[in-house]
Amino acid sequence: MYVDRMLVNDAPNAGAQCQSCKTREIAWRCLDCLGMKDQCTDCFRDHHRFLPFHRLQQWSGSYFQPAWMCQVGVEIHLGHGGNACPTRRQCAGSDPDGTEAQDGRGYHGAADDEPDGGDVDDIEGEWVDEDDDDDEDDEDYGLPKLKGEDVCVVVDKSGVHRIRVRPCVCNGCPPTDLQCLDMGLFPASLRRIKTLFTFAVLDDFRMDNLECKTSGLNYYNKLRRLTSNEFPRSVPVC
Repeated sequence: MYVDRMLVNDAPNAGAQCQSCKTREIAWRCLDCLGMKDQCTDCFRDHHRFLPFHRLQQWSGSYFQPAWMCQVGVEIHLGHGGNACPTRRQCAGSDPDGTEAQDGRGYHGAADDEPDGGDVDDIEGEWVDEDDDDDEDDEDYGLPKLKGEDVCVVVDKSGVHRIRVRPCVCNGCPPTDLQCLDMGLFPASLRRIKTLFTFAVLDDFRMDNLECKTSGLNYYNKLRRLTSNEFPRSVPVC
């Protein structure tokens, strides 16, 4: 009886509606939220605005497949308590000649700074399959690879995440590495930051190493399995 109940919950009924708004069709499911609610894009993004490291799945129409939180439109904003930088919003317009605006820090405004969330296809052009990378084996398709501005790999105890990290560009703002530290993110480099570690994963590895004698390699391999158990080699090695 219990097994049957678990299998029934693996897939929603045809045409099932979002469990939050009760109006739109489901698109996403969070594996880390209690109850694993099936939600539409707008509701899912609103509920996970400050939960960027939850693991999620996308409903394909016949089954749930692993996905990145960035595919929903969730981003990490630095310098304003997790809210979008107002200066970046002002710079996100276009010049009269059609080129993207750019400020003194080299930021190119992007139209997806504040995604409308209505249709995932709006950001489809910014994703490529992992097999487009020559370094990956043909069989390791795995999760899609994000490209574009401010893309970072963030390592958390929940797994390895590709996500956009938007630093503050206001006048007098601290350097990006200090902004990351203020948000609980430890940068792997001081300039051109592309890899970040959450304080939570550093504490978790320290505890694993002290109590279980887990090596750094084995611990990271576990995180890769948590991210994509079917295609762990498609998860980036930082």
